[in-house]
This record gives sequence, C-alpha cells and structure tokens, in this order.
Amino acid sequence: MRELQAGQRVGRHYLVSGPLAQGGFAKLYSAQDSRDGREVVLKLLAGEMLRSDEGYRRFEHEAAVMQLLEHENIVSTLDFGRDEDGTPFLVIERLHGQTLDALIDAGPQPTERVQAIVEGVLCALEAVHGQGVVHRDLKPANVFLCPEADGRERVKLIDFGLAKVVEFGGKLPPRSFTIDGMVVGTPGYIAPELLAGGELSVQADLYVLGVIACELLNGAPGYATRPPKRLQSQASGEPRVPPSVRKTHFGTVLQGLIAREPLRRFVSAREALEALRTGSDGDALLPEPERFRKRAGMLGALFILVVLLCWWWLLAP
Repeated sequence: MRELQAGQRVGRHYLVSGPLAQGGFAKLYSAQDSRDGREVVLKLLAGEMLRSDEGYRRFEHEAAVMQLLEHENIVSTLDFGRDEDGTPFLVIERLHGQTLDALIDAGPQPTERVQAIVEGVLCALEAVHGQGVVHRDLKPANVFLCPEADGRERVKLIDFGLAKVVEFGGKLPPRSFTIDGMVVGTPGYIAPELLAGGELSVQADLYVLGVIACELLNGAPGYATRPPKRLQSQASGEPRVPPSVRKTHFGTVLQGLIAREPLRRFVSAREALEALRTGSDGDALLPEPERFRKRAGMLGALFILVVLLCWWWLLAP
C-alpha cells in the first residue's frame, strides 16, 4: 500500500485529510466522506500484513466482526472495501475525546467517574459477548471517552483486530488465527488463566476491565510498567483496589471482576452489570459461583450442627 497524502481518494467516496497513527499491522488516516462531508477514520493494512494472505484474512475477519456489532458504546463501522490497488480498508466513525490511558496518566479519578466508565464498557462487552466474540485486547488505549453536549461522557470500545469468535450460535463461525496455547494480548492486560495456558472465555475481558478500573482509581498502572516485568508481576500479584473503595458497593463489584480464579469471577458482562446497578451490598453483588460457594458453606455448617445436636440427644442420659 502506497503512502497516502492529503487529498488522495480511497475507494469511491473517501478523501484523505492526513495520517493519524500507525501500528504493526495497520495505518490510520483521518478522512472525509465526499458524499456528506462527514469526518471518518480510514484503517488500512500495513507492514508484513500486506504481504501475507493471513493478513488479509485477519483484516476481513475484523471487518466482519465490527460490522456485526452495533451499539452506542462501540465504535461504528461505516464501510468496508478495497482500494484500486486491492488493499482492503475499513471506514470507522471519527471519535473526539481521549483514551483511558491519558486519563490514567492524569492521576487518580473520582470513584463515580470510574464507575460510570465501567458501566459503559460492560454495556459494550455485553453486546460483544452476545455475538460469541471475545475482544482479547481490552486495554486503556482501546477505550475512548467522548464528551457529549449535555456534559456527560460516552464510552466507546475500539479496535477489534485481535477479537476472536469463540461460540457457535452467533452470526459468525468460531475462527482462530493463532496457534493453540499462544497468549494473545497486551502484557498487564491478560487474564491469569490465559497466562497459565487456560481456555479463553468472556471472563478474560471482564478481568481486564477490573484491572483498568483499578488503574483509573489509583492513577497508575496496575502492574510493572515494562512488558517483561509486567508479565512477571501479573503472574504473582493482583490489582490494588484503593482502601477507600474496597468495602463499598463498587469495591465488591471490582473484586468480582479481578478475581484470579474464573470460578470466583463474574460469568458474564450482564451479571456484572446487574451487580453494579443494584446499589446494595451483600450476596446479590457476588458472582454466581461465589454466592453458591458461600451458601454451600453455610448449609454445610448447619448440617454439622444438626448432626452434633442429634448425637448429643442420642447420648444424653
């Protein structure tokens, strides 16, 4: 793919304004839709991905996933096509605001703001997981915060380049572009079970959301800042929930997101969202397996007490 210059046309309708960013797999350009003057973002393959069939398949898979996801908390995909030289391109809505990594760098954020952000991401994940898709690259840089006219902020989940379809029943069949057992994602934002070679599930996205929430509350990365040490510290540590939040309603929800064992974690975005919105303390906030474990423990203790009472009654003179 040639370097695009301002004024060049991509496809039939998109005029390039200038470069935005470049990663290992793709380049982003700001552009304008010539039909209505709307600002958009063009995403085009770059680097080694341009020279491999796998790169094209991955890009087409990303486009298929993004076109499937229509939700107010997910960046909108407007078009998908190929340029005159055959390079595929995605057309995405242009967002204005900041990503969460910029917010973390700004220092600790108020609990109410972080809770609203978590709620927005959970809404997005509920829609994503509902299609049998796991994002796999949830991180602060892939969550956008857009200011609205009424003063509120809208969360937008972006970048589905590593998304994986894991369940039948949706509109896309399960498909993998990685070797079994390969750990995919960004160091510091990978669920513990995946680092241990476990199976991918929607709970991996929930864990990372909990990590991001803790980073927003603390105004600092949850683990060591350099990737090699980040994986080591993540393998043995856990994100820190601030003491001022730990025993609150929101703190209980966070514990259900960042639990290292999937059995102690929320099983779905919907379950976590319902817990977040209850606004009360107690069992209703615990993930389903944890509620079962707690109640099973209480029933076990009650059973032992009954057995002891019966034994005492039988042996009593």
